[in-house]
Amino acid sequence: MAAEIERLQFVESLTMFGRVMSKWAGWSGPSFNNNEYQKAKTEDIDELELFLFAFYSQTFFDTFGRAPTVPRRIDLIDSLYVKGWRSPRT
Repeated sequence: MAAEIERLQFVESLTMFGRVMSKWAGWSGPSFNNNEYQKAKTEDIDELELFLFAFYSQTFFDTFGRAPTVPRRIDLIDSLYVKGWRSPRT
């Protein structure tokens, strides 16, 4: 059950990322008009992820002339620890 919830959160984040980029110049990917990816096969999600990050990386490079920092999920506790807060895990 927890794995399914985590997958749904990942797919939701991925589709939101795609919706933002679908407005960018040069976009040739899916439309993201509905929640079609919520029940997609793992292979389709993997393919979408590769497409989105490739498009993001290339567009960023074309715009700024350097490699991008790819957005990723950061655990809140770990990010607070990096900022100098004491981690409850220690």
